[in-house]
Amino acid sequence: MKIKKTISNLAIYAGIFTLSYVSLTTLMPSIAFAQNTKVTQCDLVINIANEAVTATQSATSDEGEDELQALLTATNLIDEAANDMANLPLNDDTLNGYRQEFIAMYRQTSLMTRRFIDAFTAENREAAFAALDGLQVATEVEDRLVTELNRYCDRT
Repeated sequence: MKIKKTISNLAIYAGIFTLSYVSLTTLMPSIAFAQNTKVTQCDLVINIANEAVTATQSATSDEGEDELQALLTATNLIDEAANDMANLPLNDDTLNGYRQEFIAMYRQTSLMTRRFIDAFTAENREAAFAALDGLQVATEVEDRLVTELNRYCDRT
C-alpha cells in the first residue's frame, strides 16, 4: 500500500473558503507486534497517514455542514492523527524521523487552521490570510515527506 497525499488539500479547501467569502477516529491496525519488521512498521505509519487523508477529505466535503464547522472537524481529525502517530511503537530510526515530521506537520496544520477559523470568525482578514500563509508553510513538507516515506518503505 502506498501513502496518499495528506494535508495540503485542507489548505486548498481553506483558501477556497476564504476567497469565496472575502468522530470518526483513526484506528490503529491490529498487526501482531511479534513481527515488528520494517514492513510492519511502514504499514503502521502509512495506515495512519492514509486514514488522516480519508477522514480529512470526508470532513471537508460533507454537504450541509457549515464550512467553518467542517474545517474544525478536519482539524480535530488531524489532531487525532498526530496523537495516533505519536503512540506508534516504532523501533526503526528512519521511520521515527518520518513519524516526527508527520506529527510536526499535523500539529502545525492544526494550529494554523484553528487560527484561521478564529480570525475568520472575528472578521479579521489580515489574521485570516496570515493563518492561510502559515497553513501553506506547514504543508510544504508534504510532497517530500510522502515521496521519501514511499521510497523508504519500497512503495513507489
